[in-house]
Amino acid sequence: MIKKRHFVIVISLLLIGVVMGSFFDLQITAGLFAKNDFTGLLFSSFGTYPCYMGMAFIGGGLFSTTIKRKELPWWGKLFCFFLSALAYVLSIVIAAKDLPSVNGFNNPKLAPISYTICALLFSATFVLAFYVCKKGNVKYLWNILLIMAMVYILGMLPASYAIKLVIHRPRYRFLVREGLTEFHNWWESQSNYKDFLDGSYVVDGHVITKEEFKSFPSGHSGAAAILMMLLPSLTLFFEKLKGKETLLFYTGFVWTLINMFFRLRVGAHFLSDTCVGSLIVLGVFFVFHEFAKSKNILTPSQKQEQLNI
Repeated sequence: MIKKRHFVIVISLLLIGVVMGSFFDLQITAGLFAKNDFTGLLFSSFGTYPCYMGMAFIGGGLFSTTIKRKELPWWGKLFCFFLSALAYVLSIVIAAKDLPSVNGFNNPKLAPISYTICALLFSATFVLAFYVCKKGNVKYLWNILLIMAMVYILGMLPASYAIKLVIHRPRYRFLVREGLTEFHNWWESQSNYKDFLDGSYVVDGHVITKEEFKSFPSGHSGAAAILMMLLPSLTLFFEKLKGKETLLFYTGFVWTLINMFFRLRVGAHFLSDTCVGSLIVLGVFFVFHEFAKSKNILTPSQKQEQLNI
């Protein structure tokens, strides 16, 4: 289990980033921006893979544990199988979009390669989870997997989709094309961009779509922050990792910071965007972690079969 002070440290650092960004978003991003930076585009394309590998892992584990839970009613099993398949399919579909999209290398011809890589990688993750969970205590792991799934749903939906539909903040790369005349802070109205949200437009030879107005918050940063949940959670599945929760938590935080940096580097986000996206996921993780700890869900009872992996 992760001690509360580690959550406080990371959340405090991200809040400092939000405050700094609220005053200096434009200056910070302008200083870091490098159009078509290869490393930045690489992280934009593949930096979220650990997040979606985790989703595939949840799918495989849920499928395995549901099969062995004899006490579940047929409709309960059917629902869990549906969630398992949904997690697996979404992991491929969502992750594969990054490489060929405007958030990656902006080349639709890369789509077949992207889908092939994701299908192979996430299928292997799904199968691994199936066999890992098959060896452990079924009810215990089933509960853990559902908690992890809830962190995904309640963390990623607002970070990647819901809030973006309300705050149509333009990305820095769009502002560069417009001569930096349309910059707004994250809390300011973006109503002057309504016309762009109904279709696509060509500005100076560039096709501008509504994707260019989804800067706040950063979904990629939120997806990267999922690693702060995934890595410590591996100790619940692999006995050899026991006692390394704190190290794994901060490893996930470093990965998050790297992805946040490169989202600024390619002009896809501002500092406040990336910090808020990460904060949402981390906040949801903290709530569920404390709930699971208070209910002793993270620790098998003495009567439960211990993991032997």
